[in-house]
Amino acid sequence: SYDFKIASPKWDGPQGPCHIDVKSTRGPYNRPFHMSASEVEFAARTSGYRIARISELTEASASLRILTGVPELCKSIMQRLVIPEGVQVDSFSIDPSLLKEELRTTISWAEQD
Repeated sequence: SYDFKIASPKWDGPQGPCHIDVKSTRGPYNRPFHMSASEVEFAARTSGYRIARISELTEASASLRILTGVPELCKSIMQRLVIPEGVQVDSFSIDPSLLKEELRTTISWAEQD
């Protein structure tokens, strides 16, 4: 339900453990990303859950934003979700503007032979 667990983030973020789920796109930041039903369920009960939104991904660089407010959004989804018997929800498409930025930076890497 997450990609990384960080014991103590080095940015001005949460105190203590942080669960990071990476969502990437070659497109713009505002392109919706998908969260599986299990990711939403886990995030709803995990206070340190963050999304690392990587966008504008190229061979040379990418934009990285750490997004917060994920547990609150996921709790809201879970509370409003009424699923009839015989129906399964696999994933959700999330607009990143529903979350707050905790960090924004550009990542670049040298081209290797």
